[in-house]
Amino acid sequence: MRTSLLEFNNQVEQIETHLNVLEKYNELIKDQSNECVNYIKENSTEEKVFAYRSNIISLYGAFEQFLENIIKEYFQAVQKYYSSFEEWDDTVTKNYFDLWKKLHGKLSYPKYSAISQDSMVENLNDVIRNHKSTLIPECYIQNGGNYKSTIISNMFNEIGILNINDNLVKYEPFKSCLINQNPDFQYLESNKKKELYFQKLDDLVERRNEIAHGSRSSEIINSDIFMELLSYFSCYAESMNSFLTDRVREKQWQSIKTKAIKIFNVFKEGKVALLNIEEMNDNGIDSFAVGDSLLVNFKDSDCSRFIIAEIEEIRVDLKNGEKEKVVDAVIVNEEIEEISVGVSKKVKSGQKIKLMK
Repeated sequence: MRTSLLEFNNQVEQIETHLNVLEKYNELIKDQSNECVNYIKENSTEEKVFAYRSNIISLYGAFEQFLENIIKEYFQAVQKYYSSFEEWDDTVTKNYFDLWKKLHGKLSYPKYSAISQDSMVENLNDVIRNHKSTLIPECYIQNGGNYKSTIISNMFNEIGILNINDNLVKYEPFKSCLINQNPDFQYLESNKKKELYFQKLDDLVERRNEIAHGSRSSEIINSDIFMELLSYFSCYAESMNSFLTDRVREKQWQSIKTKAIKIFNVFKEGKVALLNIEEMNDNGIDSFAVGDSLLVNFKDSDCSRFIIAEIEEIRVDLKNGEKEKVVDAVIVNEEIEEISVGVSKKVKSGQKIKLMK
């Protein structure tokens, strides 16, 4: 689900470049004096106000687009692990038809121009009569923006993802960003920390609304603080992408019918994993090959995380005494004493894996 994230980061980089250009431009004309330069200096305050307003609108617009696009990507990625409409969480299905009707009434909006009446009717037929799992993500993003942290939390609640704000602050790089930008966090009580976690996000929404409604009451943010704000939103977006990717892989994990096995031991700094033969037999894994992928589940602090690692090499110890025989594929049977696999990503002993077929 990186398309939304890459697009958002590109827009953040454009704002960052704009701020850097303004800084360098001001440095360039600082010691100069002529009619044009003097005019620029005389009107610099108004220019700063205009730049501030433009940057706030641009950043909020990019953030709103990111949120809505990543929800669409999440739906597209996760719905293939459901075989029917009824398998979705009740929080997703209970309001779907009401949300469908609301969306149908908004098809004239430019925002929903890619959705046709025919496709909506076809979707309703698929869901009601054919019991398909394919939902229209736009049904769940009709609140018209104003994405404060509470609104974001409620929106994700409606698609079956609870407590997203509590989870995001556990993910890197957002977790480190909050600590770095708020060094006094360690001295605050838990409730006070929560108030500050999303203060910058809520402040951006307030500033955007003031600008949109013609108000000029907010204090202008200087370039350094705005750069810090850009970093905050980049880290927020990166962590949200990681969190939602984990939720998709969690569904994928549940869809793999064989049981998980633990990595018995690791070598070469985690790039070689030793697997337990008996556990593989007990859990229904009878064969695998170089090029197959492993879905790895592990704990990172309080987070349940997942990675996909490709098998790059297989070595087996045979009961006839032959050690570390390199093979392209292996059938797990009584002739094999031990199996180790070289993997494309670092793993740790005790982590659980499932073979992706």
